[in-house]
This record gives sequence, C-alpha cells and structure tokens, in this order.
Amino acid sequence: MLFRDFATADEILGLRRNAARAVVAGGMGESDAELWLQRLASGPVVVGFTFYLVVAEA
Repeated sequence: MLFRDFATADEILGLRRNAARAVVAGGMGESDAELWLQRLASGPVVVGFTFYLVVAEA
C-alpha cells in the first residue's frame, strides 16, 4: 500500500503515535521526532508498507 499524503498515512499507520512511543522508549530524541514529523507533514511524502492477509481454517 502507498500513501501520498501525510494525514492519511498518519491516520492509518499512527505515525505521530509511534514517534511518541519511540521517544518514550528512548529510540528517538524528542527534537528528532518533531523534525521528522514536520518534514513528513510539509510534503511531498510517499509512505509505503507491505500488507499480508492470512486466512486459516481449522
């Protein structure tokens, strides 16, 4: 899946939420997280990820 706008990508993938979690966990500095989010929000941006759907039957 590809998202070409930050608002949709943030809504579906929780970019702001996950950046905040990374800051709390110590994986990212608060200023780095804010700069990253500002860069994404100012565009242009393409956000992509691979989505797998698994169906199992017992």
